[in-house]
Amino acid sequence: MIPSDDELREQGLERVPGASMVQDVRYFNLHLTFGDIPEPDPCPSCGASMQKEFLEFKTESGSLTIRADVVPGYGCTGCPSKLHDPHVFLQLLNNTEAIAREAGKLDLAEHLKGEAASHDTMLRLSESRQK
Repeated sequence: MIPSDDELREQGLERVPGASMVQDVRYFNLHLTFGDIPEPDPCPSCGASMQKEFLEFKTESGSLTIRADVVPGYGCTGCPSKLHDPHVFLQLLNNTEAIAREAGKLDLAEHLKGEAASHDTMLRLSESRQK
């Protein structure tokens, strides 16, 4: 028997139109505002000014989708570039890894853990060079 949409929602699942399987969608919120990120540097792609914007974040792996509520980031005024603040991006990776682990997606969790460790190392190196 195929479960109803209400039954799926009770389990934290939702039916995705056009998908052949039920999608496990998990959400989290970092509760950040524009005041939590520094003023932007010029765009690394084109050099135009960047502005603060709310950005989406989503990771998909098989039947699991992890989404963050919109988070503050940067959008370029001269090209389509969108960037997350490096500290916010690290928080996104860490939260996503924890949710993937909780969902039993251990391969994804380990991948995200490695991405977060690499990003953290690069962030620390960048900050130490600026001192």
